[in-house]
Amino acid sequence: MISFRVKRAEEFARQWRVNAKRLQSLANNPQTPSSVRADALSEARSAAEIVGKRAEEMTAFAKARGFSAWESDPLVAPVVVEIRAVENALTYAVEALGKA
Repeated sequence: MISFRVKRAEEFARQWRVNAKRLQSLANNPQTPSSVRADALSEARSAAEIVGKRAEEMTAFAKARGFSAWESDPLVAPVVVEIRAVENALTYAVEALGKA
């Protein structure tokens, strides 16, 4: 059960990392039409919120496993770091898309 949950979280992070790269690409392309930018901005905001919630779920999971902090759980910590990196990439996309 534990490894399944961690594997699911890893796959979640991989999928959102691909979406974050796509959104960053749209944000960094000055030729992206404004209507596409607006849609991408909305998607990036929603995605950042979803990813942030998943990171919080995984930190709670580490605590439920008996660790005082998620950083000390050798199984969950790498996944949380990966999910937080994706969240940061999505936040960057939100900021970049919002400036245009």
